Amino acid sequence: MNSTTSFSRQTVIIITAILIILFYILFKEITITQPTAKLYLENSTAIVNGKPARDAQPLTQSDVIETKDGTATVVLYDSIIITLQQNTTVTLSNLSKNHPIVKQTGTTWNKFLTVTGIDGFTVHTSTSVASVRGTAFELNDDHLIVGEGEVSYTRDEQTILVQELTIVEKQNNKLIKRALRSDELTRIKKHTQRTINIIERSIAKEQKKVDKLKERLKQIEEKEHTSITEEKNTRTVKQENNKPRIREQDAKTIAYLKKTYRLTDAHLSRIFAAQKAASRVSKRTTTTQSIQTKTTTLEQPRASQNHRGASKNTGGDAGGKK
Repeated sequence: MNSTTSFSRQTVIIITAILIILFYILFKEITITQPTAKLYLENSTAIVNGKPARDAQPLTQSDVIETKDGTATVVLYDSIIITLQQNTTVTLSNLSKNHPIVKQTGTTWNKFLTVTGIDGFTVHTSTSVASVRGTAFELNDDHLIVGEGEVSYTRDEQTILVQELTIVEKQNNKLIKRALRSDELTRIKKHTQRTINIIERSIAKEQKKVDKLKERLKQIEEKEHTSITEEKNTRTVKQENNKPRIREQDAKTIAYLKKTYRLTDAHLSRIFAAQKAASRVSKRTTTTQSIQTKTTTLEQPRASQNHRGASKNTGGDAGGKK
């Protein structure tokens, strides 16, 4: 009894250990293959944690990204796009999916795509805090420009709500809101185009899969078209083979019928088919009649013989009576 219990406990322990190892491997695989953040370079260089970065490099929490004379873009959860302008540093302080937080020095353009499961996004500078959801904005230590949506902006212990196409900047120790000038709108337009480019790049791999499926679909459609054409040609050949052949001496008659009665080839085909069917019926009738004739011919001698036999029997009976 004790040995059985001991064996059961060891089995449970071994199975539990195996499950833990498998879970760890699976979790690690998911973490590696599906990074929560990625860095994209646009014909420029950047530094991550003091080392040269590469394009499409995965990022993790607490990573520090720096730009010098170029730009770079960080994408969080395929929904938050942070574009670093020249001479900018961004630290990924917290990568919790429901509300990521980053810290920055310099200037960034931020685009937050509304995605289920992410409640908001916060950016800290040395002088201010911007909290957003489903919006786009430019932020640095001097100002906030909102290109889309609304941003909760906190500075000098004062919090204000800033609407789209509005800039907030500090003048004479006061926060001033005003509409964007033409040069600022041009800057927003460039930011938006860069964001579009990054989104297209981030889904490039998925697009390749879609393109492969489209190519496969095209091949299937071509095969389907070829098959339909071949089947149609086969039916046409069979129909041509089944058409009654017109004798040369009847060609003039056919031409006359077409011209006079406006008959088409389809009409003539039906007429010929009816004639062919009638011919079959006629042959069957002739065959039946021939069989009946032969049967009658065979039965006549038997009938004559029977008649003669009956006559003899009648004569014999008459002689006996006499």
